[in-house]
Amino acid sequence: MTGAASVTPAGEGPWRPLSASDSRQPLHGLRVLDFTQMGPGPFATAILAAWGADVISIVRPLEVEAALGNAHFDTGKRQVELNLKSAAGRDLGRTLAQTADVVMEGFRPGVMER
Repeated sequence: MTGAASVTPAGEGPWRPLSASDSRQPLHGLRVLDFTQMGPGPFATAILAAWGADVISIVRPLEVEAALGNAHFDTGKRQVELNLKSAAGRDLGRTLAQTADVVMEGFRPGVMER
């Protein structure tokens, strides 16, 4: 069948995927602080990062290696190792939260208030 269809090689058509830093991304300029650790939280913030949000993933010091299990969800995210059990770590966490537009967490009720 000649002329029934045409194929344009990937990357050569009028549509091109946008990089995460491209200001045309829908969520460009949105800062998300990600305290999630497993399940739907890391997945949800990965989607936000793919749409251009600046996602900062907070991991506990002893869980940096464990976080590698979620490496497929960390694409496009920055990662900060933060000990929330220390006063300095909590202060830094509060400072980061004040600069964020969105804070995602999946802790039990009341944990973030501490």
